[in-house]
Amino acid sequence: MITKVNVVPATGLKVRTENGARHIRDGGESVTLSSYYRRRIATGDLVKVKTLPKPAKAEPAVSDVAQLEAQETKPEVTLASVLASLDRNDPAQVTEGGKPSVNYLSDVLNRRVTRKEVDAALMEMEA
Repeated sequence: MITKVNVVPATGLKVRTENGARHIRDGGESVTLSSYYRRRIATGDLVKVKTLPKPAKAEPAVSDVAQLEAQETKPEVTLASVLASLDRNDPAQVTEGGKPSVNYLSDVLNRRVTRKEVDAALMEMEA
C-alpha cells in the first residue's frame, strides 16, 4: 500500500525531493512515504503535517511604471556575482577539490550551470 504524507521543510532549510531534481516547496507538498522521506522526517529536515498551509492570496498587480522602477533598483544576480560571494568554507558551495559547486550555483541562479561555464567565468574574473 502506498502511503502519502504532507511534509514541509524545517524552518530555514531547503530539502531536495527524493530524485534530487528540485527542492520541496516552502509551503510543503504531499509525497509518497519512502525510506528517503522517513529519514528526512527522522532527522528533522522535514516536518510531517496533517494539512498543507494554503497559499497566500496574490497581491494586486503593480502598475507598469512601478514594475520598471523595481527592476531598475534590483541588483542583477549573475554567475560572476555569485562566484565572487562564495563562502569557500561552506561544503555546500564548493566541492572537496575546492571548485565552486555547480549544483549550488544552479540553485542560486535558478538555471542549469555547467562546469565549463563556471571555469570560463572564473578565468574572465581573473583576467
